[in-house]
Amino acid sequence: MICVKNHYKRSHCPKMYVCKRCNTKQFSVLSDLRTHEKHCGDLKWKCSCGTTFSRKDKLMGHVALFVGHTPATTTMTINSSSSSKIGKVEQHDQVPMRVYNNI
Repeated sequence: MICVKNHYKRSHCPKMYVCKRCNTKQFSVLSDLRTHEKHCGDLKWKCSCGTTFSRKDKLMGHVALFVGHTPATTTMTINSSSSSKIGKVEQHDQVPMRVYNNI
C-alpha cells in the first residue's frame, strides 16, 4: 500500500521537500529526499563531456550510451588505496582534467 501512495505522490502531488544542500532538487516523498541527501554534494564521477554523477555505475551507463564519452580523472596523484578511482573527481573550484580514451 505504501508503494501505491508513494507512486501517487511522485506523480500527482506538489514537491514540498527541498534539498538544503543543493537547493535544486525537490521531492514529493520524504524518503526520496533522504536518499538524495546521502550522496548530495559527495565526490563526483565525471565524464569527458562534463556531466557529473554521484555513482560510478551511473557514469559507466552514461559512457556506454554515448559514443566517444569516456570517464575523466584528475591529474592529481592517486594514493595506492584509491588506485581504482578512475573518473572520480574531488570537489574543487578548478581541477585540471585529463581524459583517458582507452578505458
